[in-house]
Amino acid sequence: MDSFTWKPEYSVGDAALDGQHRGLIGIMNRLRTLLQSPALAEAGGEVEAVFDDLARYIAEHFAYEELRMADAGYPLERLAEHRHEHDELVRHVRSFHAEVAEGRYDGLQALLPYLYGEWLIHHICTSDMDYRPYLGAD
Repeated sequence: MDSFTWKPEYSVGDAALDGQHRGLIGIMNRLRTLLQSPALAEAGGEVEAVFDDLARYIAEHFAYEELRMADAGYPLERLAEHRHEHDELVRHVRSFHAEVAEGRYDGLQALLPYLYGEWLIHHICTSDMDYRPYLGAD
């Protein structure tokens, strides 16, 4: 799997949210690089640290994004649906925590395609675009 590169079409029209999305992509790319390293066994502590950064950053980003959506007047019913998507992603990422803490990284190989596909492609490019007009971006 190749690194993911930010493209202008991923922009939700809000500099802070776009910056956070870029930050998440950066952490995902760092994790991908570590997992593809021939010296993965020696990089265990770093893998755990980057995974912890990813889990923390996701939770912080989602909290900020949901607050921003509410402040922008995004409809509460749609916000609840969006929050449910966030909760699902957080649960999915957290499900790998025990494996990573034990130094088992095989599962993370499956997590990355999920993050790049489900989170990045589906969530940002579809779900997040739904709130774009409320931010005054359109």
